[in-house]
Amino acid sequence: MSSNSSDANLILSLNFISAQINRYLSIAILLFGTVGNILNCLVLSQKSLRKNPCSWLFLASSITSLITLISGVAVRLMAGWSADLTDTVPALCKIRIFVLFDSRTVASWLIMLATVDIWFSSSIDANRRHMSTLKNAQLGALLIVLLSSLVYAQIFYCYEANLTNAPLKCYGKTIWCRLLIDFTFTIVSILIPSLFMFIFGFMTILNIRYSALRRIQPMNTSLTQWDKIVNTDFSGIFTIEGFHNSKNDVIYAEEPSEIPADLREASIVKYPSGVMFWGAITTKGLISQDGPINFTQWLRDQCPLDKRKRMYMTGDLYAKFLREEAISTINEVVENLNEVIFQDDQDSKHRTKTAMDVVNDFFEEIIEPNDGDAKFADVWPIENIWGIMEEKTRGKTFENMDSLVDFINSEWRKITPEQCKAMIDNIPKRLAKVIQFNGNQVYEH
Repeated sequence: MSSNSSDANLILSLNFISAQINRYLSIAILLFGTVGNILNCLVLSQKSLRKNPCSWLFLASSITSLITLISGVAVRLMAGWSADLTDTVPALCKIRIFVLFDSRTVASWLIMLATVDIWFSSSIDANRRHMSTLKNAQLGALLIVLLSSLVYAQIFYCYEANLTNAPLKCYGKTIWCRLLIDFTFTIVSILIPSLFMFIFGFMTILNIRYSALRRIQPMNTSLTQWDKIVNTDFSGIFTIEGFHNSKNDVIYAEEPSEIPADLREASIVKYPSGVMFWGAITTKGLISQDGPINFTQWLRDQCPLDKRKRMYMTGDLYAKFLREEAISTINEVVENLNEVIFQDDQDSKHRTKTAMDVVNDFFEEIIEPNDGDAKFADVWPIENIWGIMEEKTRGKTFENMDSLVDFINSEWRKITPEQCKAMIDNIPKRLAKVIQFNGNQVYEH
């Protein structure tokens, strides 16, 4: 009799301790968990991070973790004061358990997706890097929510409230239901995402190590490597008055009256209308094939609400131009961007982190800033192309900007792929000349 009494007292003591833990420890878990996830949300929702797919996935995971805390810890906290309605109302019981298991699973898989996104973005394969997008992250998150909801739909059958022969009042109604839920949670919510995190985390480390090794390799200047060059640059300003030397606008006469009136009163346009182009040269021909990109028009289109506002090139605009116009144009001529070496000039706007991130995202190999020079006109053939265009427009006057653009496009199309290949093949010789002249200008063309 005394043994039964002591066992009953022990059970009562354990139940009391359990109730106190649920009552007070839950407060600490809920407090610190909520504060931590809210801080995560505040940081990751910053404008500079919202468009980053990895940051977006971590933000979604933090929001999902908040839902887990509310449906799990907050409800158990109320149970410590016998105020948990989910213990007695069947519908609330099923909904709470479904939200709890679903949100915990989604949170784990979102972190796994973030690991995959980091692997994509660190890859040396441009096609894989292109998969690291906000759209793909959002589609992946949506797919996870749908699949997780289907996996745990069994809860609406298995769970019941007001149970007396179970550890909790809101619990699986049969032993098979309990085993099925526990097995599903262990495999789907813990083991599989953890395994994927380990695999993709390890592959990310390999990507970073391989990228570091590739970046410290000296630039190979063999003929095969030069054949892979995509040499890009912006032109100077082409004006509708045509390219000419203003120092030649001089008239010599002994008396002013000897100068014709139309020349004496000739107007001088201080800032003539002009256009700047962007283009590139490869062994396969010029890019784009139909004519250089009208960069002045593209820049003007970036401010459509106020055409009078003058737009200036910035690092962010250059990055946007590369992403929206230049790279897709290069891809029309060069099918695999991993097979080329990208080169642009050393302008400070081109070397900003935003611009370099875009270049590194699309091209496996580039001419690093330290391997080039700010003024390398004697080496890069695109400079020769723009020189040809300037010679063609020298002394010409055009009726309007459209006729100037049409003329440039027409002359651009006359340059054949064979001429482009010859120019690219001449790069090593011109480099040797630069070295021979100790970096001074090379006049041979």
